[in-house]
Amino acid sequence: MEKHGREWLVNYETGKIISLEDGKYVELSFGEGLAVTDGLIFSIDPYIIDGIDQNELENLLGADVELINFNGTQDSGLTSESFNFDGVNDYIKVRYDNETEKQELAQNGFTFEYYGTLNQGQSYNESGNPINNTFSGIFCYWSGNEARQAKYRFGFYNNRTISWNAGFGNFISDFSEQYNPWNILYEVNIQNGEEVYYTITLDTSNSYEKNGQQYYKQTMYANGMKLYEGDYSKLTWDNFIENDLLELKYFCVGRSSKHNEGWWHYTKMNAYTLRLYNKALTQSEVKENYSKSIAYREMLNN
Repeated sequence: MEKHGREWLVNYETGKIISLEDGKYVELSFGEGLAVTDGLIFSIDPYIIDGIDQNELENLLGADVELINFNGTQDSGLTSESFNFDGVNDYIKVRYDNETEKQELAQNGFTFEYYGTLNQGQSYNESGNPINNTFSGIFCYWSGNEARQAKYRFGFYNNRTISWNAGFGNFISDFSEQYNPWNILYEVNIQNGEEVYYTITLDTSNSYEKNGQQYYKQTMYANGMKLYEGDYSKLTWDNFIENDLLELKYFCVGRSSKHNEGWWHYTKMNAYTLRLYNKALTQSEVKENYSKSIAYREMLNN
């Protein structure tokens, strides 16, 4: 099947799409597809989703990526429009455990990008029994031991706040939770079934001093535009690097841990775009990713 992604150009500043005539364009490789590729650890985007099946997707994602507990149904796995998580027990597992990779993350920070719908999923205690909980896990960095918490975690509470942390410590950052300052909370108020496009970055390539403390820059974007920007305690990140990073082996997408050891929280979601970087994207790169992904999805829908 000819991929639509090889038949168009997009101006990511305006969102305008230019269709190209058959046989009158230069074919682009996958690496030159929709996303900024510098620092890209993992990506699922509409360019990949369009026109392939789940077996092809697993081959395309490579040996370091495992699709855990996806059953190929409309709710759990790849469809013609999105990659879907049932919120019960499926997640994507990405190996990220060599020293070079970890140092890149430590020195440069991260970007996590999500485009799709988010809904609360099932939570489980350390015995694997279902529990009622208001936290839904989107993403984490984990040791591989099911009985241990992930140490670097993203999720949302009651559809009202995005929550993330990278380690513990009573070090105050902007948007810190009042009683647990290692948690960063962004107010979002997600409606069930609402399409959202969020990008969260932490730039650890350069620190700066403010009121006698050292900070890094944290930013959350909605639809390619800054929604929140603030200071993130350097001490919190340093604590994560020094005490937690060595034992971590896998990124998980679709679940995270919170509260207690061995507790896991899943999210029911239909993902059009999922991207993880070992650096903080610039504002222009965030805008580029957003505009290209939105334009491509609109083209598919039309």
